[in-house]
Order: sequence, then structure tokens, then C-alpha cells
Amino acid sequence: MKPLIYCDLEVRANAQGEGISIPVLERALGVLHGVFRKSPGKYAIALPLARFGEHRHPGTVVRVFSETREDLDRLVAAIQEQSVVMDYLMIGYPRIVPANFSGPWREYRRYRISNRGSRLEKCREFRLQEASKLPYLRVISRSTGHGFGVYIAQLDAGRTDDCKPDSYGLSVATRPFALPLLP
Repeated sequence: MKPLIYCDLEVRANAQGEGISIPVLERALGVLHGVFRKSPGKYAIALPLARFGEHRHPGTVVRVFSETREDLDRLVAAIQEQSVVMDYLMIGYPRIVPANFSGPWREYRRYRISNRGSRLEKCREFRLQEASKLPYLRVISRSTGHGFGVYIAQLDAGRTDDCKPDSYGLSVATRPFALPLLP
């Protein structure tokens, strides 16, 4: 997949103007994950407004990239009737990534933490400490019913023309890729 076109899914503020972004984004990621799993490697996500560090936050926008407008249209058709999308998200108009984009590129990588039963306890401690600076979204597995956090690391990277995202639309250590950081 080449990141040639994108649209933004933006969280609407509630009546008081306060953000409700984290629970909405968590539900939206669950909906997107369902579509991404059925179409492996066709969609990648970026969190352009995410904050990292002490005041970590995933932001209020999920930017979804695809290679073709048809793929993006299929995604919108699959998610637009979901209650979280209808009630809490605005789907932006698709935009084309400029062919000559020379601005910054970012990798949005899933940051994994080994489970409590891991024999590598020191590794788990280190990764938990690093994860404390990363935004995350809690999701519930439909197959097991267990909840877990999808931690997202942002790394500076160079232009990538071929992306192989996981079923959450993120890069992984074995298949890194970057997306353009567009305004």
C-alpha cells in the first residue's frame, strides 16, 4: 500500500465544548480494526494531534491513509453506519497526498509490552517505563473479551513508498513505514 490519499476522522466536541476524545477514539479504533482485518494491508493510520511525554494524549483526529479513493470509499461505507461514527465523529473529505511532498514523515508504531507471565521481567519493566510516555487506546478483543492497551510510538522517519500496516493500521518493528505529516 502506498499512502496516496487520506481522510480525517475527527472527534466532535460535546455540547459544552469539552473533548470526549479518548473513549470515542477507543471505540473508533475497534470499528476500524474490524474493517482493516478484512482488508489486510490496505489502510494505515496516523494520529497527527497526538501528544507524547508527561501529558500524553492520542489527540482528536485519526488520519486514515490508503492507496486509492475506492479503498477509502469502501472504508467509509463500512463504518459510516456505526453508532460511534454517526454520533461522535466527523469524516473529512478525502485529500490527495502531494506527489512532491518534502515535509516530515512519521512512523506510528505499535509499541508492545510483554505480559506478566513473561520470563523476561526486566524487559517488561523497561517497556512499561517507556510506555508511560506514549499515548494509548484501550480496546477489547472480540475473540477473547480481554481488554488491552494499544500503545503508539511516534518516530521520525524518511519517506516510505510501500506500507504494510498491521490490523490496527500501525507499523510494527518487523515492517516499519512512515506517513507524511500533513497540516
